Amino acid sequence: MGNQSENGYIMLEALVSILLLMILISWLSQFYLLWKQSEEKELPMFSHFHHIIELETQLSQQVYVANNQLHFLQNNGDMVVISLHNHKIRRQVNENGHEELLRNVRQFRVTENDADIKIYILTDSGEQIEKTLFKKME
Repeated sequence: MGNQSENGYIMLEALVSILLLMILISWLSQFYLLWKQSEEKELPMFSHFHHIIELETQLSQQVYVANNQLHFLQNNGDMVVISLHNHKIRRQVNENGHEELLRNVRQFRVTENDADIKIYILTDSGEQIEKTLFKKME
């Protein structure tokens, strides 16, 4: 009879251990998600930046690089310039006002080749982002 009671305790201990392990795993997964989310908090800003660049490219009849600035000559005649100013990447239309696209930028470099334009961004936190714009074929 003592043997059956020991088997019951062993089974109960195993169930409690499994329950505690499941709780611990769920906590660890939540901590991992929070850590990963805080690491990628700038991701929405970069996504917005990429979206704006793609939209400007689609709305433009000509895209070119001058003085490390990205210039978009739009179909309506407006000139849109994307440039670095005081650790921020900004968008200006016809040299009036500005819209801030990205903050905490250490380096912004734009290079133009025959087939594409490459955008390189280095943030103050050390994150590197590259984007390639393919030129429209005429």
